[in-house]
Amino acid sequence: MQRQTPVYNDNLFKALLALSKAAIDKTIKQRDEGKLQAIPYQYLPVASVDYLMATYHYDWSKLKYFDLYEWSSEDFVKFIDNELQTLPEFEEAAQQVMDEFKASEHKVKRVGLFSFLQLIIKESPNGQITHDNIASYVQLFIDGYESYRSHIPVTWNVDLWLGNTYIESDEIEIEQGVFLRRPTKEQLADVRPKLTHISEFDRMTGRELIAGAILSFSIVTGDRRDNGLYPEKIPQQIERWLNVFRLLKPTDLTVVYQSVNPVSIFEHSISEDKDQPQDKFWQGKVEHRETSSYKLYLKKDEEEILRTFIKNVKTALKEISHKNYLSGSSYDLAFHRYNDSLLKTEVNAYKILSSVTSLEALLSDGSTEITFKIRLRVAKLLSLFGFNSLEVSEKVKTAYNLRSKLVHGSKPEDKDNNLLEFARQHTHEIINYNRLCLLISLQLKKAADKQALIKLIDNSLIDKSSDTKLSKLIDDKVKIPIINPFTSLHKGNETTET
Repeated sequence: MQRQTPVYNDNLFKALLALSKAAIDKTIKQRDEGKLQAIPYQYLPVASVDYLMATYHYDWSKLKYFDLYEWSSEDFVKFIDNELQTLPEFEEAAQQVMDEFKASEHKVKRVGLFSFLQLIIKESPNGQITHDNIASYVQLFIDGYESYRSHIPVTWNVDLWLGNTYIESDEIEIEQGVFLRRPTKEQLADVRPKLTHISEFDRMTGRELIAGAILSFSIVTGDRRDNGLYPEKIPQQIERWLNVFRLLKPTDLTVVYQSVNPVSIFEHSISEDKDQPQDKFWQGKVEHRETSSYKLYLKKDEEEILRTFIKNVKTALKEISHKNYLSGSSYDLAFHRYNDSLLKTEVNAYKILSSVTSLEALLSDGSTEITFKIRLRVAKLLSLFGFNSLEVSEKVKTAYNLRSKLVHGSKPEDKDNNLLEFARQHTHEIINYNRLCLLISLQLKKAADKQALIKLIDNSLIDKSSDTKLSKLIDDKVKIPIINPFTSLHKGNETTET
């Protein structure tokens, strides 16, 4: 582990190491004398994983039982106060820390060393901290003090378990230090308190693989915790990465489990299961055919496409605020409504409502004949990427009609015009139109803001020089490696089927 202390203090390190080893020895003695709670646990390894079908099976022949040792909260504190803080090694270590970092006795003994000893006596009974690896924890403790003294930023390691995702490779480095990995058998192993009964059905049944990939990255920030969780920079970075995937292809991938771990003794890890954003109120009220879900499939031959895409859109995404859900710029609003079309609901008709609202934020100038103008503008932009402009115009028109019916409380189907059938057949296309227009607008933002882009599109419909200018601007500034990610192909498009 790389040291952050500018001048290595050998006496400080030795004093802390001596205290740590004494704390480990005393803790193990407490465990061996039966003074800790021994909780029966089971370890059930995984035999096989089918990533494509999103299932895995346990190896019941290798089921093992073991004891996990825990402290009672009362004994935990008493042991530190009465057994560890009375050690001569504790006094020597405390004095060395106070001398090196010019810290007060209270902060060193009751905050710094107390936290350090808590970690040791919590992890050592079960073998996570031992004499063999304690030196690295001592250095981490010293580095924590140095980070405060020298204002050195803390590194946080983030792992996001992504649901509704499939990757073909075991590991993909999508950017330097940023990885997508398949969950391993070891990560999927079942570790829990020992069950009193295991049915034969449980032994025969496979399990659903709730996350097809784990996104891992590190982030360095000098900011301290926001609202007691972690620095604000971390959720911002998480949201940007999720947005990259949702813009690469329309996908409702979500985070099902998240862990944020600091490389620091003085910051705390946060791990949590995440609630799924889609509403389930439709269940029992509409048929499944009225709903859609778009899983992210990332094949090996698309990995370089993803890396290039990240380079092209990362700067634009930094300007999108994940907090401006109901306010902010037209780009913020358009982006959040696009995400709503993927995440807020599984019902096709309401996906289209959010998607059309996103297109309005991008391409409406608030004038009359909004429907007519938006459909022309969308059709014109997408014609430059190989789409049939008449087909796009008609589909956007129908989508807007469905949106109006829903907003104004009208029935979205009748004998002459079944808009729900349109939603069943074309929701994915409308969302893809939305995605493409959003990517175009974001990448053209600095060269042509919303009003300038709208004016250029309108002029291009009647003026050849404006049409040439728009085409050149898009050729120069817009990079979209996957035009049509669905199986309905347009001849000549660069596509990747999902």
